[in-house]
Amino acid sequence: YFAQYLVTELDIELRTTRVDQLQVELDEGLEKIELEMMAEIEKLQNQLAELGEPPEDSEESEDSEDGEEKTPDPRVELQTEIAKLQAQLD
Repeated sequence: YFAQYLVTELDIELRTTRVDQLQVELDEGLEKIELEMMAEIEKLQNQLAELGEPPEDSEESEDSEDGEEKTPDPRVELQTEIAKLQAQLD
C-alpha cells in the first residue's frame, strides 16, 4: 500500500505557480472578510448612534425599584459586539 503512492518527481514550476495562486486566493478571501466585518462594524455604530445617549437617570442595576428586571440596554450589547469585531480585525 505505501509504495503504491510514492512520489518520485516534483514539478517545481507547477508547484510554485500553484502556491502563488493559492496565496492570491487566500489574500482575496481575507480582504473580503475584512471588508464585511468593517461594514458590520459601521452598521452597528450607526445603530448605536441612532439610539443616542442613555438617559441620565439610568441605573447600573438590572433590577428596578419594584424588584422587576429591567430590559438590558441595547447600547451595551452593540458596544460589546463592536468590540468583538474590532478585536478580530486586529
